[in-house]
Amino acid sequence: MPARFDGFDFYYHEMDPPPGITEDAREVMKRAGGGSIVFFKLCFADFEGGDEETARANLLRNQAIVDQLVEYSRGFQGQVLLLGNALPVVGEYCDRWLVWNQQSYNRHLEELAAGNPGVWVVDLYGALAAPDGSLKARFAPDPYDSHPNAAGYAAMDEALRLSLASLGELP
Repeated sequence: MPARFDGFDFYYHEMDPPPGITEDAREVMKRAGGGSIVFFKLCFADFEGGDEETARANLLRNQAIVDQLVEYSRGFQGQVLLLGNALPVVGEYCDRWLVWNQQSYNRHLEELAAGNPGVWVVDLYGALAAPDGSLKARFAPDPYDSHPNAAGYAAMDEALRLSLASLGELP
């Protein structure tokens, strides 16, 4: 049964973690077909920091995933691919290399959207991140849990609502 949101029906699909997520997402895109809107995002747990080597390797893996999905979406006439950008984590688990990784990934998504008319970015990071790149405290259940609370989900819903509203501007 779909969830209804702003006049759209949403179907949730559980996916394997990377690298299996790529094939899972392709299957969802194939089933949805042309004329559909597919929303894809990685989880906050899919981003790594700690040191430069780890962050760079993780960034390359995540960029390759979305690059493949953007390429695959071109095969479906009129399919729109909404890409949710990185989700910040609580300050307890946030470090400069993780923030660098997330912000680099977000810039990559913006570049993909700029170069591909059927690709749009939902700015979840901008809705949730504090100036230091961590999850704003008011959106976390506690200092050790990066899963958004009700206020965090409301902020993400608003970001999604803005993105869906902008789809009306498609050629």
